[in-house]
Amino acid sequence: MTRYQQQPGPENPDEPIMPGEVERDNDANRPNDPVRREQEEEQVEEHLEHLHDEARAL
Repeated sequence: MTRYQQQPGPENPDEPIMPGEVERDNDANRPNDPVRREQEEEQVEEHLEHLHDEARAL
């Protein structure tokens, strides 16, 4: 058995992950708030319009 196929030993400092912990971590990275998502979309659209207007002058 190679070193990579062996189970980690007791020296592994990581604590076991509790059920639901991973989901909470992933939810924190996702913009689930519809109002916030809409505001971000509006900001992106305004930024693109501004860039487009600047590019026309060239």
